[in-house]
Amino acid sequence: MVPVIVTLTTIPARLPHLWPVLDSLLHNQTLAPAMVVVNVPQNYAAGLGSVDAIPDTWKSSGSVQLVVNRECRDLGPATK
Repeated sequence: MVPVIVTLTTIPARLPHLWPVLDSLLHNQTLAPAMVVVNVPQNYAAGLGSVDAIPDTWKSSGSVQLVVNRECRDLGPATK
């Protein structure tokens, strides 16, 4: 079977609200993904904040690997 990899992009201002989505992806799927990649730019193009640390609750769970990519650049809505 081909592994399922889920990717999503968010802005720093939305980080506090993202855990319910990640929790569902990590725990509540009939076919669990092998990996979940969250792209979070260091700075947001619209100037709505930046983030220095990822919440401690964001941990890999069981066989699902959670990867937070901070090496992305936000170029606005076209890159989402």
